[in-house]
Amino acid sequence: ISNFRLFFFHDWRGRTIGHRICRRAIKLAECLYGTQVLITYSHNSSVKFYEQLGFMEVSGEFIDADILYKTMFYFPRQDKLPKLDLWGFCSVEHNYTPGECFDPAVTEKIKETIMSFKEQNIPRIVHLQHLPDENVVGYSLIRIYKECARATLVQNFTRSEQLENFLTSTIWEKLNTGHYGQVDEAWRIFYASIMMCKAVRLKFEKQIQEALHACDMGLIMGRDIDGFALSKFAQHLHSCLPEPSTPISLKTQKHLQSPAPLPNSVYVDVYELPSFEEMLKIIEIQKPVVIRGLVNQWPAFTKWK
Repeated sequence: ISNFRLFFFHDWRGRTIGHRICRRAIKLAECLYGTQVLITYSHNSSVKFYEQLGFMEVSGEFIDADILYKTMFYFPRQDKLPKLDLWGFCSVEHNYTPGECFDPAVTEKIKETIMSFKEQNIPRIVHLQHLPDENVVGYSLIRIYKECARATLVQNFTRSEQLENFLTSTIWEKLNTGHYGQVDEAWRIFYASIMMCKAVRLKFEKQIQEALHACDMGLIMGRDIDGFALSKFAQHLHSCLPEPSTPISLKTQKHLQSPAPLPNSVYVDVYELPSFEEMLKIIEIQKPVVIRGLVNQWPAFTKWK
């Protein structure tokens, strides 16, 4: 567990400077400490600030240096979950204050929360706000996305859909202005993030086919993000689709009848993978023939994977 502490002046928390400092710290922590869980201690006045960044509350209040705090943790990337040091962590080796990160109850709460999200296959959509380049996308659009993601997780679907539509229409213009190869990567990442958020909402609403379409659009017009989270979520949605209906029986299909032969029809011999000698004979006779089985090994005949 990596204990991550940042302190801000109160007037910083209402501005972008606190958000930018934390955003940079989160990126560095995930880059340098990929097997550890990011922890912060927050007092009541700053819980909402950290929640908007993607932290989750996992303890009640405890006192440290005569100040009341709550322990919050940052959800790790899904592809990093099996390698987390958390699974082998032993809190007995550490002295702790009840409520802080080394408290066994808090450690178990973190484990339960991670496993719950993993079992439900819910991507960490709030975290996606940190992926696009803020200098390109702009803080205002990232702030709208952040509100959209939080509305999705609390299942305020009316609000999240409104914000999705606004963001999608805005980013769509950026993706289709000029040559697509010259579109800044930040817009593709941002579009993929919006489609991920949309797919999560549609899954909550049991619209699996539409959610899968949103993932496809994010992968086609954007790119995969957050450790292949978008493509993995698309695979999960595909597994949730109902089984295809039973194919129509051959008895119920309309049989195609061969047309009647014409008076001047000539029978054409049919060969199934003729040998070399047979091929020489066919060439020597110089008559048209039908040869079957020659292109069975052609890659286009194999099922695409």
